[in-house]
Amino acid sequence: AAAETAMAAVTHAGEAAVAAESAHVNARKTLEGARQPLTEAERAVQRLETEAKTLMKLLAVETKSMWPPVMDSIQVEKGYELALGAALGDDLEAPVDQKHAIRWMGAAIDPSDPKLPEGSEPLSGQVMAPGELARRLNQIGVVSRADGPRLAAQLKPGQRLVSREGDLWRWDGFATDAHAPTGAARRLAERSRLADIDGEIITARADVEKRRAEAEAAQAALTAAAAAETAAREQARVAQREADSARDLH
Repeated sequence: AAAETAMAAVTHAGEAAVAAESAHVNARKTLEGARQPLTEAERAVQRLETEAKTLMKLLAVETKSMWPPVMDSIQVEKGYELALGAALGDDLEAPVDQKHAIRWMGAAIDPSDPKLPEGSEPLSGQVMAPGELARRLNQIGVVSRADGPRLAAQLKPGQRLVSREGDLWRWDGFATDAHAPTGAARRLAERSRLADIDGEIITARADVEKRRAEAEAAQAALTAAAAAETAAREQARVAQREADSARDLH
């Protein structure tokens, strides 16, 4: 009877060892599955940080100018950067500081200023800029590329039309296509992208922390599973020795 009991204990211990081994294998797979998303999330953060550093160098954000251009004080609704760049061009490089040789002095809005052609929206509604640019922005309309040539014929002196893609039509008949955006337009787009990256980095870092916590939990589970398998196999060996002794005694 003692020998039979000992053999039953061997069977039970063997089953427990097999179950512990299976749990160990599953825990290892879970850890491998958790490490891959963590690696990808860390790479995503690195890419965003590298892009941000590159843009900061291009925009010279770290080196403040004595006379910063008015562009640095402008906030543009996303998607209108090319339109603003086409409308103002290099004028965006001028400061509003009245001590500078080239500057925005500002002009009071005259009630008699002509209205933009019907079918266009004032660019001023999509741009937050210093007051010195208010009158200029009120006389710039945003239109579709298809409507630009037709509405350009209705422009009054001083007015301009732009498309969101960067096309320009001026009251005096001058026009440019959006094939080659100006340096100012590119800089505005880069500034907008830099602002977007700040938010994306926060989200990406939060994702990294989440993935890291999952990987650490999976590592802890693997360590526990490995210890459990070791203990189960030791218990199986002990049971086998006891069964051997019982059989010999029998």
